Amino acid sequence: SAFISAFANNTPIVVMMQPYGRVLVLHLAILFGGVLTMLLGSPVVLLMLLIVGKTLLDLKFHVREHRVTSPTLSERGVMTTTSDSQ
Repeated sequence: SAFISAFANNTPIVVMMQPYGRVLVLHLAILFGGVLTMLLGSPVVLLMLLIVGKTLLDLKFHVREHRVTSPTLSERGVMTTTSDSQ
C-alpha cells in the first residue's frame, strides 16, 4: 500500500520533518494576514485571499509530494523496437 511504502522508504526523522514546510507557510500566512487585516480594517477581502492562497499552496505541495512518474514503455512491457520487414 502507498501508506506503508511512504514510511518504508524514509527514516523516522525524514517522515517527522515532512509536514513542517506546510505548517510554516500556514503560520506565516495567518500572521501576515492578521496584520494586513488590522491595517486595512476590512477583513473580508484579505480573508478570501488567505483562503485561496492557502488552498493553492496546499494543493501545490500535495501534488509535489504525491507526484508519481509514469513508467516508460519498456517498463510496462511494451515492445519498443520497430521492424521494417512486414
